[in-house]
Amino acid sequence: MDNLIVTQNINLDIQAATFNSGLQLYHITVPSDDVSILAQVNAGPLHEKGEEAGISHLMEHMLFRGTDMRKDNAELFEEISLLGNNFSAYTSQTGVVIEFRTILSDLDQAMDFISDAFFNSKLEKEKLAREKPVILDEMRRGNDEPDSVLFDEYFARLYTGTPLGKPIIGFPETVNSFGRIKLLNFYHKICDPANMTVLTAGPQKFDDVKEMVFKHFEREPKSFRHNFPIINASNKAREYKIEKDLENVHFAMGRIVSGYENQADHYALNIMADVLSTKLFDVLRSKSSLCYSCGASYDPFVKFGDLTFDASCKPQDFEKLNSLLFEEIDKFREGKNFSERDVLNKIVSVKKQVILGTPSTMGKLKLARTFLNRGDIYAVNNYLPKFDGITKDKIIEVAQKNIKFDDLTKVIVGKVG
Repeated sequence: MDNLIVTQNINLDIQAATFNSGLQLYHITVPSDDVSILAQVNAGPLHEKGEEAGISHLMEHMLFRGTDMRKDNAELFEEISLLGNNFSAYTSQTGVVIEFRTILSDLDQAMDFISDAFFNSKLEKEKLAREKPVILDEMRRGNDEPDSVLFDEYFARLYTGTPLGKPIIGFPETVNSFGRIKLLNFYHKICDPANMTVLTAGPQKFDDVKEMVFKHFEREPKSFRHNFPIINASNKAREYKIEKDLENVHFAMGRIVSGYENQADHYALNIMADVLSTKLFDVLRSKSSLCYSCGASYDPFVKFGDLTFDASCKPQDFEKLNSLLFEEIDKFREGKNFSERDVLNKIVSVKKQVILGTPSTMGKLKLARTFLNRGDIYAVNNYLPKFDGITKDKIIEVAQKNIKFDDLTKVIVGKVG
């Protein structure tokens, strides 16, 4: 296959409005038989004090425990089903999100559902008492999953001393400490139009969407927009071992690297991680048969990001796998185990994955939200061309700048000896 040029680009027709309350609206006009809405309040670990770890996640759960209009879980989930069941709610490091994809005639009802949850949840004491054990069970379930234990500990250590070092779900002691009054105070501080962004995508005219959003979401603000705090994260050599009776040893290692703000390196880091991940998979799995899964990943925030390597294997193969892993990464830093063609292949692959991930209205909203959280939603339309021109030399440059062995954070889970 010699045709390795992708000229197709993302071109989202984005219109924006800011209401008197501070509520922000972004609408993507697109011909479609469906419509999607995504509403986000700035919350999550970045907006929690130490003793509040997990309160955003608990609040998200309680948004579906009843309002005056929708009395309980059963009523809420029956309505979700009648709206097509294409629904999601989640807490991330940066926000609590509710999203719907539905048919055109149901947009008004979907907006009513979301605004009711965000602004009118009752957070009743007895229902809070019933929800806490659910979250504690979610924690226990995570503790039974090696990858969950590994990456919770890894990111806690990598970002130690910062809000990103706290798990989204919190800790048993913090979750147990949250009473109704504390949760209500947090809810009213966070779930406010001044702290909310609504994104929609569909064939509706912008003025019609704006009128609908005004009806359901606009109200007198009682709080303010909680902008992302400045975080000072730094690298330091750290190694932690967690003994667990597991058949495999699971490990992750990495360091803090450049983020989205460093445009000169950001796009190259994306391609670098993909090329390196493929090389590690080829050597550690395909050729050496040492493991089922392994790889490299780059996760950017605005001012910084993290570059992570992970794998798992049986305990007796750990030293061999670890040695091979470092050997291949070192070769990569010198450009000895990949080619210009490998770089070009990944650029083409990444571009096509982005394009193929955005045909639906919800796919477009999720991509737009990524750039919104980076501070410039309109940059989504200039995204793909920035991969053009990345060469092997550029990959070597960012690899040597960002992959260092003397200040890695390492976490190992299993029978580590």
